[in-house]
Amino acid sequence: MLESFNPKESAFLAWFIITFIFIIAYSPARKRTLPFLKTLFAWKLSVVYLSALAYFCGCLALLYNLGIWEFSLSKDALFWFLFSGTVMMFNIAKDKKPIVFFETTLKSLLKITVFLEFIIGLSTFSFWIEFALIPTVVIIAGMYAVSTTKPEYAKVNNILKQLLSWSSIAIFLYILAKVVLHYSDYLKAEVAIQFSLPIFFTVLFIPLLAGLSLYVHYEQSSKVIKRHIKPQLYRYATARALVYFNFNIQGLLRWRRHIAVNRVHSKDEISATMRDIRQLQRIELKPPPVSELDGWSPYVAKDFLKGLGIETGDYWPDLGDEWQAISNYQKLGDDFMDGDCSYYIFGTRYVAKKLKLNLRIFDSSLKSDAKEKFLLRCNHLYSKALNKPLPKALIEAIKKNNTISYQNNSSTITVEKDQWLNEKKGYDLMFIIEHGKYR
Repeated sequence: MLESFNPKESAFLAWFIITFIFIIAYSPARKRTLPFLKTLFAWKLSVVYLSALAYFCGCLALLYNLGIWEFSLSKDALFWFLFSGTVMMFNIAKDKKPIVFFETTLKSLLKITVFLEFIIGLSTFSFWIEFALIPTVVIIAGMYAVSTTKPEYAKVNNILKQLLSWSSIAIFLYILAKVVLHYSDYLKAEVAIQFSLPIFFTVLFIPLLAGLSLYVHYEQSSKVIKRHIKPQLYRYATARALVYFNFNIQGLLRWRRHIAVNRVHSKDEISATMRDIRQLQRIELKPPPVSELDGWSPYVAKDFLKGLGIETGDYWPDLGDEWQAISNYQKLGDDFMDGDCSYYIFGTRYVAKKLKLNLRIFDSSLKSDAKEKFLLRCNHLYSKALNKPLPKALIEAIKKNNTISYQNNSSTITVEKDQWLNEKKGYDLMFIIEHGKYR
C-alpha cells in the first residue's frame, strides 16, 4: 500500500511521523497533548470510533463483492475514513438539523468542486516541494487566522489575503495546464474508480451518521431531562421522547428547551408538552393567515430576510405570553472587527407584533461597508413587512445614526442608536418596525 502513496500523501505522512516523534520526545508538548488525546479517545468516543470502523469495513466488503472496490485501493479507503468520514461524524454530532445536513451532503456530491478537489489531489509536485509546502501553508493559514482577531492586524490580514488568493490562482493554473497536457492520464478506468469511491463511501455512511446523530442528541437530552424533571419521571420522559420524536431532532431540542424553562410535574404534562411542540411544527409547515390589521404571521416574518442569509431559530414562548424568534449574528464583512447584524421577532402565539434589526459596530473608526449592508437589509425588511420601499427620512437616519420615529399606517418605525462606553466607540443601531396594537 505504501508504494501507492503519491508525493503529497508521502509528504503528509512524513510530517505526521516527525510531529509524533517531537511530541513523544519533547516533554512540554507531550504534557499538553496527552490531556487532549485522553478527551479525544474517551471510552464512549472510542466505542463510536470502533463501531464506525467496523461499519466502514462492512461497506468495503459490500463494494468488494459488487466489484467496485479492491485491496489495491486500501490507501484511498483509509484516507477517506480518516479525513472525510470522521469529519462527517463530528459534524453530524453537533448539527441540530440532520435532515438538512444529509441533503446538503448529498447535493455537494453533484457539484463541480468535488471533481476539482479530486483533480487537485491527483496533481502533485515532487516530494520535497510538497514537504516544504505543508508547513508553509500551515504557518500562513495560522497567521491569517490570528490576523482576523484584532483591528491593528488589518494590514497584515490584507497582505495574507492577497497572498492566499494569488497562490490559489497560481496552483489552479498549474493544475489546469497539467491536466490539459496530460489529459490521457485522467481518462483511465482506475482514475474513474478512484473518483467514484468517495461518492459511494459517503452514501453508504449516511445510515451510520443518522444513528450517531440520534445517539448524541438523545444522550445530551437525557442529561437535561435528568436535571429538570423529577427522578420518578425521568425514565418515562426519556423513553417517551425517544418514541414520540425519534428522528425529529428539532422537535426534541425544542421540547428539551421547553422543560428547562417550564417545569413539568406529571406524565400527563410531559405528553401534553410534546404534543404542543408537534402542533407548533405542523403550524410552521402551513402557517395560518394573519390580517395586516393585526400584525404578521411569525412563521412568514421569520423568513423575511432568508434571501439575504439571515434565518431565525424557531418561534417560541419566552417566560410568559410573549413569543420570540432570534437569528444568529451575520457578519457583514471578512474582518473580525467588521459589524454584524441580527434579526428579532416578538409577538403572541399566533401573531408577530414587532420586527427588529440590530447592527453592531465594534470600532467606529474602521472603514467598512457594514452600514450600507445593514441599510440594504432594513430596506428589504421594510418592503417585506409593509409592501413599500424604505422612506428617505429613514434612510438618512440610518446613514447618519440619528434617532427617529416614523409612522406608517398602523405601524411605528424607529431608528435608535445605543452608544457603547468603550475606547473604540462601538455602538448598536436598531431598526424597529412595531405594530400599533403591540403596546
